[in-house]
Amino acid sequence: MKNLILITLPILLISQIVFGQNEKPITKGNFITGGSFSFNTEESKIYYPASLIMPRQEETDDTRTFETDFYFGYFVINHLTVGLKTNIKTSNTIQSWIIGTSSNKIIYNDISLGPIIKYYTNPGIFFEGSAAFGFIKNVNFNNSANWKDNSITGGVGYSLFIAKSVALEPGIKYTHTNWPKYVDEGSKETIDGLNFSLGCQIYLDFNKQVQNDK
Repeated sequence: MKNLILITLPILLISQIVFGQNEKPITKGNFITGGSFSFNTEESKIYYPASLIMPRQEETDDTRTFETDFYFGYFVINHLTVGLKTNIKTSNTIQSWIIGTSSNKIIYNDISLGPIIKYYTNPGIFFEGSAAFGFIKNVNFNNSANWKDNSITGGVGYSLFIAKSVALEPGIKYTHTNWPKYVDEGSKETIDGLNFSLGCQIYLDFNKQVQNDK
């Protein structure tokens, strides 16, 4: 019986996935909504050499970043959807020094909105591109500052249908961000990086619902 269960469970899971992939509602006129999230933690160390007035120092930056986005789109043609995406990102960095007891806390809160386009292939692979325009609030040494940012993102992922109209979407995204006003007027900072995320999308077929109501 145990062996039968071990054999049956994978078959049921594969059948569920295959059914979902064959019945993907990625057709013209359907809507899609959902979102994704990612969490990243990193620690960096900066070493300052000793000088005549200052011994050797070591700075440690401990950063935790949480990012989530919400997406709503419409299939203008089969496999191709266009829509809007809202992104919310918060980053918390603790700076500490091995010499001395002082520490510094830096918080970035970023919210942005922009267009997104996604193309789904028959095997379930999708490609996406988006642009975003947002606002950042920085809190550092009990002081705050606000400035605007803009970014472009490209990515690839896979839609794993766990139900007929619900899919999990793991993906990899590359983002280039510009911060035109970082510290002083005219200064600029650019950030490039990869992001691994897990999204959940819900497909809505309003046309089918209307026909059923009739």
